[in-house]
Amino acid sequence: MLAVRLLLTFAIVFSLVSLPSVLSSNVFLPKIPVVRAQQETSAGLWYPAGAQEQTLSISQGDGAVSTQVSWLLTNQVDSEDWPLTATQQGASTVNCSGNANVLCSLPVPDHGYFEIEFNLANVLWSIPMQYGNSAAGIELRQGIAHLFNKASFAANNPACLSTVCNPNDSPIPVCTITAGCGNGGLPAANPCGWDTKYAESSTTNCVVGAPGGSAYNCSFSAACPTGVPTGTTTFAWQAQIGSPDFCAAAQHFITAFADANITGVTTNANCELAAPPGGWPSPVTAINTSGNCVSAGLATANTCAFVRTTEPRKSLGEGLAQNICALFSPAWGAWTTLAGQPFSCDNSNTGTGNAACGGGSCPFLQEVEGSIGQFCGFNPPPQGVPNKCWGFGTFGFGQVFPFDSTLYFEYNSNFASYILGSPCISTTVSSYSAANYMSVCSPIYDSLSSAMEFATCLASPSTTAPDPTLGNASPTFANCSGAAVSGGTGATTCIGASPSCGSISAGYQAEDYFGSRAFTIPVWTGVDIEARSSNWPLGNATSPGFITAFGGGYSPQANIWEWLDAYSPNPAVAGTLRQSFLTTVGNLNPFDFNTIWESYLLSTIYDGLFVQNPMCVAPHNFVGAAIDQCASNFQYIDWMTTSHSFLCYPGGPGCSSTNIGYGNSTYFANTAAVVRLTMNRSNHWQDGGPVTAWDVKYSYTNLNATGAFQATSLSNVAHINVLDEFTVDLNLKAKGPFTELFLGGITIIPGHIWSACGASTWNSGVTGKDISGTNIVTAPEDTCIGAFGAPNIVTVGGTRADSPTFDPVTNNFLIGSSAFTCQSIGGTGHPTVGTIGGGCSVDNTQSPAFGLNDFTLTRTGCTLTSTGTTCGVAGSNTDYFRSSGALASYVWSGDIGSGSTDFSKVLTVNSCHSTSPSANCPHWAQGIGNPGGTGTNPVGLSQRLKVNSYKGVSWIGFSTEKTTGTQLILACKAGYTIPGTTITPCTATNAGWTGTVLPGIGGYASTLYEVGSTVLSTSTSTLAPASPAGGPYANCAAPIGSGSAYPNGGYDC
Repeated sequence: MLAVRLLLTFAIVFSLVSLPSVLSSNVFLPKIPVVRAQQETSAGLWYPAGAQEQTLSISQGDGAVSTQVSWLLTNQVDSEDWPLTATQQGASTVNCSGNANVLCSLPVPDHGYFEIEFNLANVLWSIPMQYGNSAAGIELRQGIAHLFNKASFAANNPACLSTVCNPNDSPIPVCTITAGCGNGGLPAANPCGWDTKYAESSTTNCVVGAPGGSAYNCSFSAACPTGVPTGTTTFAWQAQIGSPDFCAAAQHFITAFADANITGVTTNANCELAAPPGGWPSPVTAINTSGNCVSAGLATANTCAFVRTTEPRKSLGEGLAQNICALFSPAWGAWTTLAGQPFSCDNSNTGTGNAACGGGSCPFLQEVEGSIGQFCGFNPPPQGVPNKCWGFGTFGFGQVFPFDSTLYFEYNSNFASYILGSPCISTTVSSYSAANYMSVCSPIYDSLSSAMEFATCLASPSTTAPDPTLGNASPTFANCSGAAVSGGTGATTCIGASPSCGSISAGYQAEDYFGSRAFTIPVWTGVDIEARSSNWPLGNATSPGFITAFGGGYSPQANIWEWLDAYSPNPAVAGTLRQSFLTTVGNLNPFDFNTIWESYLLSTIYDGLFVQNPMCVAPHNFVGAAIDQCASNFQYIDWMTTSHSFLCYPGGPGCSSTNIGYGNSTYFANTAAVVRLTMNRSNHWQDGGPVTAWDVKYSYTNLNATGAFQATSLSNVAHINVLDEFTVDLNLKAKGPFTELFLGGITIIPGHIWSACGASTWNSGVTGKDISGTNIVTAPEDTCIGAFGAPNIVTVGGTRADSPTFDPVTNNFLIGSSAFTCQSIGGTGHPTVGTIGGGCSVDNTQSPAFGLNDFTLTRTGCTLTSTGTTCGVAGSNTDYFRSSGALASYVWSGDIGSGSTDFSKVLTVNSCHSTSPSANCPHWAQGIGNPGGTGTNPVGLSQRLKVNSYKGVSWIGFSTEKTTGTQLILACKAGYTIPGTTITPCTATNAGWTGTVLPGIGGYASTLYEVGSTVLSTSTSTLAPASPAGGPYANCAAPIGSGSAYPNGGYDC
């Protein structure tokens, strides 16, 4: 399964029956678990194989967390996907500490954050934002930052209550001295010098890794002005009228107006703004003709604040809008309190005849609440024209890991929509919405974030010249040679540094610059606790189960490892995990999806090249996890590949025909690195046929060519060359420490489905290569691939398949290579039961309405029929190539990923049909690779081919940000002796299947599950290893043990 590229998908920005036909026969009264449950204190172990269950049922909520919590508490779903609020965790709702039927996950700082965002292409109250670059705009935004207290918000908002929210000052997940680090290692910048007017000082809060909520906070500045405090607030975290922070905000506003040539603005005794002589200039109160934050809405004020309808964002936005109105209130009648006042001050509630507003109403601010689907900011205006329909609002992001996910891919102006005359360096207009939809276009910030993204190392290799360090009063910077780089707070010295600064040093300078300009105002990062039925245990050292360490953004219980590993001995619905999503999906097209829920569903069907060790992306101080700390920030496990390596890269070998084997100096002029990928030959599409290098080239080429939302990282690809059916080179324009992470998460889609050539042409001829000798050639197959500037995509019924209006479910296009398939559930409006690629939703579309059991996904290798679900032989070639049965077969083979050691196994197995068989041959005469019989089956061609197929393949090979490709990791544990042999493949010094090498991995040769599978008319839902470990083996047939042969005995006998 793939980790669909860190969907920064406006993820969190997007908040917001019975199954027909044959499935009704599978529905029965659910069983109620009786196991006593408490708050969990560990996160579980992960297994690189699955799926364990045969069906994944997905219910879609209506955007309200309470809906799916209600489903869970009434036993209609097994697992929900959204953090519980503080109130929901308590006794009145879920009751995490005392509900016998529910498990609440270990608290995990999530990979996301919420913030106040500004439309930096707009003009607010006559103050130009100038894409974040105007002094006036900076003053205005810093003033707004003073109007709420983040620490108070996290403590007092009913959804937070000091339990589920960490205050945050950085546009990345928190990495602070108080909350730990969950973003990949970049400490929060010291914010005490950001304020242009009121410098801060504190021995505890003015440090690298400062606690969130330190920025723009008069609690840490003696310089802030004071007024006469008056009245009460609506929310505890608001700045009271006349308080130091309210007065500081007013002074920032006054300076902003002065910088915009509006002079004479003063304050009253309560620090509310008094209009300049003659009143406010008309542009300050002119009603915005571009809209009111929502599509087709009517504007009633100069500036529109878009506020989400879900908490905690709702009350945050309402309080902020109310504070801004209080600042302007003298224009129509100065407020003496915030409590009870409206959240808008527009032409509907500020009266008429106001001298300060030209004799009319005073329409300063319109507060509009809505779902993300109503937000106007994602509707692009004509090419080159800024979208000015919104002013600011409450937003957020998920799947933000590592820290470059937003610092580069969100706020760098490469990812803004092209606007004529702007400093935005993008030259394209997004067809839906640019990632950088707020138009942060700062040349200095662009340079810093690019230096971070394309650094030649993640961190300084030296302890004497360190990167910024948590707790230090002033940051230190270093380059990738381990030498110090000059600068302290506010430095931009990583721009153009040679050797380059490490990513952490450059990233610190980027977030420091970002914070001082207040491009956005980060507010909080969540602490995730989610709930599930208590009959779904965590994975442990002997068998798979839930793992809640990594939340793919905002969800410890909705991620790729969950659906791979989840297993229940007594599920409410046999063989089925019932997962709920917070909200509905709208688009399941690999070219067009853009929310985390869409990525969740697609990640069960499509794979990416690499996956991440979930424990390495957990916070460094992951309390209670009881696991080894990862030796590196990232572990990229080869998933669809058996190995990959960088043949040339900055700081290493240069890219030339000598190193690569083809090309010339002209060809490599724009190539800084080349990564060679060797595909796993066992991988196959769900409708048959191998996944080849041509599928990789097709996917990367066409996703890039069409500007797919998930493909932003593919702009780094210069050329793609197929060397043979299972080997492909990616020629890259640049390489940084995150390159593998982003390239490895792209969905690999089948060319035979999506190419305009059609399946017949593709399947009969796409086996050639782009390399002839040392020359690049245009292979005939390239006509089916297309090019970066000319995609090759099939048209169906007059609609090209990459169009947002094309429905891959209705058209049976949802075919991948991962652990679950989309198979038709049958019934009215659906294809025949079991048809692959479509019909898996209740209405046979990609976007069914919210409700229970909207999608039914079937484990790859199983078939939905008119009488239920039937599954084949565990580990067969129709199974997912990383199924539990496939892993059991791998263990049985004895291969470990060492060429020489594995070759000796091949020789041993080959001897088993000779006149002089090895004494170790009894092992291969039974077990999952030779089922049935009494333990003395002939060792024939089938067994020899299986052992040979795994030769040299490590099931757990991985790379890190410190390596130049896959490391030789032996897939075995120390002391494990292959049953029936004298072969002990690994020792304590070279074993790779261990928590020291791969933190959090489950046990080797453990009990696995493939619910519903059978062989020789015997159920193999549970795949048990030979036991007891080390023998004598009670569940192996003679001569190895005293029991029966597989499938009644152990799979690795």
